[in-house]
Amino acid sequence: MNAGPDLRPLYRRWRALVVLVLGLLAAMHGAAAETQEDNLLPLTLNVGFIRSCFLNVNRADAESAFKVLTESIGRKHGYRVNSRTQIFDTTAEIESAVKAGAVNLIIIDSWKYLACDLGADMPPRFVTAEQGEIGKPYLILTHRKSGFATLNDLRGKGLTLLEVANTNAGKAWLDTLVRKQGDGTTPADFFGALDFADKPSAAILPVFFGKKAACLVDRFSFDLMKELNPQVGQTLRAIAISEPFVDNVVCLSDTGWETPAAKATVLNALAELHLDPAGQQILLLFKIGRLLPFAEAQLDTVKQLRALHSSITPEAGK
Repeated sequence: MNAGPDLRPLYRRWRALVVLVLGLLAAMHGAAAETQEDNLLPLTLNVGFIRSCFLNVNRADAESAFKVLTESIGRKHGYRVNSRTQIFDTTAEIESAVKAGAVNLIIIDSWKYLACDLGADMPPRFVTAEQGEIGKPYLILTHRKSGFATLNDLRGKGLTLLEVANTNAGKAWLDTLVRKQGDGTTPADFFGALDFADKPSAAILPVFFGKKAACLVDRFSFDLMKELNPQVGQTLRAIAISEPFVDNVVCLSDTGWETPAAKATVLNALAELHLDPAGQQILLLFKIGRLLPFAEAQLDTVKQLRALHSSITPEAGK
């Protein structure tokens, strides 16, 4: 029986040709990528964060996302970005880094920002916004059937504080409220027990189910829980509501850039962060909606709180 022509030599030659073509294409792509990389302009980005920005945020994830963000946006605009992230514990550390020229981008919560002297070369450029709003109020929530209607009703009853990124202003507001009761006591002493929660449900639901007397949360967290369960809004009430306080201030140095165009590119990229997929990822990590242009009046409520808090507790604020 005729088995037909042996096609194996032809197949081997065809396979070798395919491998050769793929190899050539890969080499051409690699060469093009190298050429493109060689054509990119250098841009150094040294970013400083205050540690409170990282509360309940995985630092490794945030740094990785930020690196991807800066590199992808840099390539899009023709830059090879060399980025480095530094975490600072105190305002003094930030001030030293700025004076030494070790950072050209600072992200800091509004409470700490007003305690800093960053100098004229590091002006504020943006503030963070949630759901299109600049600043968020803080609420003390209790159960409607609990009988707690005033702050003094909660003395010795315990309180759960939602402690997530950038809650310094909310904690200072609570401290101010408690100290204004007249005895100068701290929240922990006033409430008898001060617990901390790392997510809205952990702070709000125990109050909803009557297991805890009260909680301190921001309005957006309360709104989120009401969306998930409308009964939360019907069952809980706010016995105290703060003014809206700005979360974060983003500062960008005026000098120290490779070119003026490099600084302009970073400014534009920050303004359009919410439109970029990599930017959306880092905003989501930090629970930020978008960045909006800075105006001095946006900090008025935080300034007023700092002045009142300092008058009651002169050693506080730093």
